[in-house]
Amino acid sequence: CNPLDFKEPPAKLVWARMSNARAGVDVGFDIDTDKGETGGLTVAGVFPCRALFCDATAAAMGVGCEAYFLDKRTVRAKLGAGHNVTEASDGLADGTTVKVRGGVVYSDRFRDAG
Repeated sequence: CNPLDFKEPPAKLVWARMSNARAGVDVGFDIDTDKGETGGLTVAGVFPCRALFCDATAAAMGVGCEAYFLDKRTVRAKLGAGHNVTEASDGLADGTTVKVRGGVVYSDRFRDAG
């Protein structure tokens, strides 16, 4: 392994919850992230949900779903037309499973400070 090619492991998704009167979903990562810069997401703007979320999750979030970072650990997704996202009724796994694509969001630990 060439140390110049080393990448920090991807950030892990640790929670998801409905937001904005159930018109959106907020998701949280375990560490401060690079906001998807390494993976090519729009750094300070809105991006399509399919750029961050796995295909099944993006499809469940509906047509035209868009997302953006609220801060280095939190993403808000605005649900699109025809979404079928459901929230767990009892905190267990009966709601929609939310998964992010690998290799898109990394730690900002080694990002340039300049």
